[in-house]
Amino acid sequence: LGHNNMGKLGLNLDDLIILLPTNINFDNKDVIHISAGDFHTLALTVEGVPYGMGSSFFGQLGRAQFIRNEYHSPINVLEESDVKHKIFIKVSAGYHFSLLLDSDGIAYGVGSNFFGQLGTNTESTWRIQPIVMDLNIKMKAISAGSYHSIFLSAALQPYGTGEATRHSLRQSSKIPLPLTNLSLIHQVFAYDFYSMFLTKEESITIWGTLGEKNEQTLPFSKCKVIGGGVSISFQCDDILQFRHCLRG
Repeated sequence: LGHNNMGKLGLNLDDLIILLPTNINFDNKDVIHISAGDFHTLALTVEGVPYGMGSSFFGQLGRAQFIRNEYHSPINVLEESDVKHKIFIKVSAGYHFSLLLDSDGIAYGVGSNFFGQLGTNTESTWRIQPIVMDLNIKMKAISAGSYHSIFLSAALQPYGTGEATRHSLRQSSKIPLPLTNLSLIHQVFAYDFYSMFLTKEESITIWGTLGEKNEQTLPFSKCKVIGGGVSISFQCDDILQFRHCLRG
C-alpha cells in the first residue's frame, strides 16, 4: 500500500501508486518483521532469513550494483553472501543501506557507507556483501536512519555511527561510538535527522531535529518536556500517543 517507487512494495507490479492493501508473495514463508527504507524494504521470515525488495543500487539488497538494481519481488538478501547460514533476528532499512542482527548478537551492514553508517571503519563507500560492524560487543537492537545508525548493546548501552546530521549523533564517526549520558535504554530509533532513545520507564530522549519543526513545538499532548537544548527528553503517560504525535 502506498508509493511503489523502484518496486519497494515487492508486489511485482508496474503501478507507481498502490491504493489498496495487497499481499506480498513470500512463497508461503511466514514473515515476522518488516522494515521500510526510502527506496527499499526488508522483511524477516520466521526461519531468520532476511528478504528485500526495491532498489539495490548501492548493494543494500546484497546484489551487485549496475547489473540489476531494482527488484520488484522479494529476494533473499543473503543468497550470494558468506553468512547465509546465519539466523537473523532483526532487520532495519535505511537510506540506501541495510542493517542485520543475527541470533548471536552480531550486527552486519550492507549497502551505502558514504558516511560510515555501516560502522565498519573502512574507506569503502558501499558494500555488496554484509559486513560485521567494527565493535566486539553483543547487540540486541539495530536501527538505520538516513545517514547514521543506532545500535543497542545487550548491556542496554546505545552506540552510534555515521554522519551527525543536525546533531542526530554527538559526532560523526565510521565506527560505533558509545552515546554518552545515555544508559539503561530499552529501545533505539534512528530516523532522517534525529535519534530517539526510550527507557523502560517510558522516558524519551531525542537528539537532532524533527524535520523542519523545532523540537519543542510538536504537539506532544500527553508528553512533558523534561529537558532542552540539542538533546530533549520527554516523560510520557501514553507511549503510543507519543509515537503518533512524533510522526504526525
